[in-house]
Amino acid sequence: KRLKAYNDLDAEVLYPPLKLAGKYHSGEAENYILSVSRICTIKRVDMMIKALPFISTDIKLKVVGKPDEPGVMDYIHNEIAKHHLGERVEFIGGISDEELIELYSHALAVYYAPVDEDYGYVTLEAMASSKPVITAKDSGGILEFVEHEKNGLILDPNPESIGAGVMRLVNDRDWARELGIQGLKTVQSAGLSEGGWDKVINGLLSPLKD
Repeated sequence: KRLKAYNDLDAEVLYPPLKLAGKYHSGEAENYILSVSRICTIKRVDMMIKALPFISTDIKLKVVGKPDEPGVMDYIHNEIAKHHLGERVEFIGGISDEELIELYSHALAVYYAPVDEDYGYVTLEAMASSKPVITAKDSGGILEFVEHEKNGLILDPNPESIGAGVMRLVNDRDWARELGIQGLKTVQSAGLSEGGWDKVINGLLSPLKD
């Protein structure tokens, strides 16, 4: 849009491919929501934590990622203590690619609702694993891939809305599975499930061939 507005140029968006394309798979969904991101204000992991009181107690949250903001873990641990969620939140930190693939494969859904994200590999990794994505209306580039109630849920950015969305998936596991299947079709149709940079490189070099 910027190229069109300021330079009157039409441009194709070239999405970076998934580095582990072809390795993601879907397993039996277990009772946890997966969050994969840096732990900081803009990634809003805390919003998912605050949503847990609105979700049945058998559903847990697994958080993959490390904090990169001063004081953020103190704040998050205070929220966990305030809502008595110590048994429901697991911080996994940094893990291997193989471990991450397995966590994706067994998640009920993947939460990824940062503020105005530019792209977001997590969205595509979740879809490549046939898992529905839970995101927010102000999450930016993620909304180029997630379609509400078709391959995920696009919700108001508050704990009550996130919690209610998760409960819809908890209460209808068949629907959650179907959303995940549609997510896989999304990344396949975009050519992002195949991996490799040939399409991107050819696209970048295409003006030189004219």
